[in-house]
Amino acid sequence: MKKIVSVLALTALAFGSVFADTEISLTFTQRAFISTRNNAVKKFDLGTAGDCITFTLQNERAGVLFDIDPDASNKRNGLNHGTKANTADIMDQYYGWINFLDGQLKVQSGLWLKRNVNRMKQDAGKWDSAEYEKYKLGVVSGKIAKDISNLTFVNQLDARQLALAVTASPADTDIFGTLALVDNTNGYVDNRSAGRKDDCFVGFAFEAGYKMEDMAAFNVIIKNESKNTYGFGLFADLLAVENLDVLAGFSMGIGTKDSWVGGYDADNGYDHREWGIDLRARYQFNKRVALTTMNNISCVDGAAAKTGTASDGATFSIWDMVSISAQAKDTIRLMATLEWSYADLNAARSGSLQLIPGIEIKPASNVSFLSGVVIDIEKLGFSAPADDNKTQVSSVKIPFVFHVGL
Repeated sequence: MKKIVSVLALTALAFGSVFADTEISLTFTQRAFISTRNNAVKKFDLGTAGDCITFTLQNERAGVLFDIDPDASNKRNGLNHGTKANTADIMDQYYGWINFLDGQLKVQSGLWLKRNVNRMKQDAGKWDSAEYEKYKLGVVSGKIAKDISNLTFVNQLDARQLALAVTASPADTDIFGTLALVDNTNGYVDNRSAGRKDDCFVGFAFEAGYKMEDMAAFNVIIKNESKNTYGFGLFADLLAVENLDVLAGFSMGIGTKDSWVGGYDADNGYDHREWGIDLRARYQFNKRVALTTMNNISCVDGAAAKTGTASDGATFSIWDMVSISAQAKDTIRLMATLEWSYADLNAARSGSLQLIPGIEIKPASNVSFLSGVVIDIEKLGFSAPADDNKTQVSSVKIPFVFHVGL
């Protein structure tokens, strides 16, 4: 880790001496928690949450960003026995970009997290997704349109992939368009069965956006990440009412019987279908208090919903979240978040609940310490529980998030 920081510091000095107008930033974030599960206490563990060093160099013409997970090698080797063991990569994101025509044309390449649709996360602070936004926009349980607003997310691989993107934003307009080629190691087109060798391991993603001053914003997303799978997303962010921000969206995914989602042949049509409806809102009561809510209902229909037979029908899922943020003092903010989800409305007791009170201490603009309690309750349902399926507190966690930015 010391070597990584040293290299980044030297790079910053060298880059800064060559380009005087270059902006340089370095942030460090570390997450850890104490947890209990099944009445067993787990010790303080740095491996079960994400550590992050983000280093950025940029000016008006170009820039690069490196988001490094310094503990990834230990997690891959299982030394910390964390949730990312054997799956984490040393780079959470890394990409570079070049601006042409005074910023009207931008070419970007690498692996990135950014989404253009407003997700109402102004009050999340440094909480991880699990503590604030459990599910991204799109079909929650989808195989095609999950996390639809992330152009680099490939459902087939359940991971973000390398991408090359071109973004056009003409001068004196409030519109933009992005076309991305996304790596897909499982193949977009597979011609090997026909004895040919011109396979193409690339998916496609497109997004267009339009903003009406401070009143509304619209985003349209189309993804064709693998053979015979198509994802669509449409989102509207409305700001017409003072202090109220409302986002509504619809996502859909379809796939054929010979796509990777599999399934039965329904008259040779699109035998896999899924859709999701998102509704999010944030209301600013005054300068210190704000309320945020996120809601989603999703459906995965037919072929790939369960076992791949026509009799399975649709699987409906629901997720709701409400969170309040209150600035107690200039340096202290109190938060409370409640998340409720039901994985399958056809299942008797597949509901879960999370209660997350927290406190953020922020002595400076780019320095913060965040902690709280995460209470997980599972096996919620509408029917009477069996003796072995009763509602229970599955875990209690005390997270710690330490953040420093320079």
